[in-house]
Amino acid sequence: MKEAAVGVSSNEKQVAKPAGFQTADIVAFLQRNADLLLTAKLPERPGISGPAAARTTASTLRELASGMENTSPRLEDLERRLTVLEEKLFAVLLAATPDEEIVAVRAEADRELSPYRRKMPAAQIDQLQKQYLHKRLLEKYGLPRLSLFYM
Repeated sequence: MKEAAVGVSSNEKQVAKPAGFQTADIVAFLQRNADLLLTAKLPERPGISGPAAARTTASTLRELASGMENTSPRLEDLERRLTVLEEKLFAVLLAATPDEEIVAVRAEADRELSPYRRKMPAAQIDQLQKQYLHKRLLEKYGLPRLSLFYM
C-alpha cells in the first residue's frame, strides 16, 4: 500500500473515494427516471394504456427511492426489480405501438444485421433484434433505461 501511495499528496491519501454505487446517486437516478416516465407521451390502444403503465412504474420508482433513504438495499435485488419494471414497460409499448411502426423497426434491424447473419447463431440474432427494437421504442417515446447499469 505504501508503494501504491508514492507520489500521492497527503490530501489525496485522506480523501479516498468509496467504491461502488452511492445511495444518494441511486436515489437521484430513480427519481430522475420517475420524472421522465411521467412526462413521456406514450401510446394507447383500447385496453392498453401506456400512460397508466408509466404512472405505475414512476410510483414504484419513487417508493424504491424513498425506501433507500432509510436503508441500504441489496443492489442485486434492486436490479431485479428494475429489470421487471422495464420488461413490463416494453410489453406495454409493444402492445400499444401500431404494428406498422414495429414492422418498420424490425425491417431496419434486419438490414443492419444482414452482413453478420452468417457469423452469428440464430439465438444471438434474435437477441440483437429484440435489443434493437427496445432501444428504438425507448428513443421514440423518450423513455430512460431503468437498470443501474445506465446510471
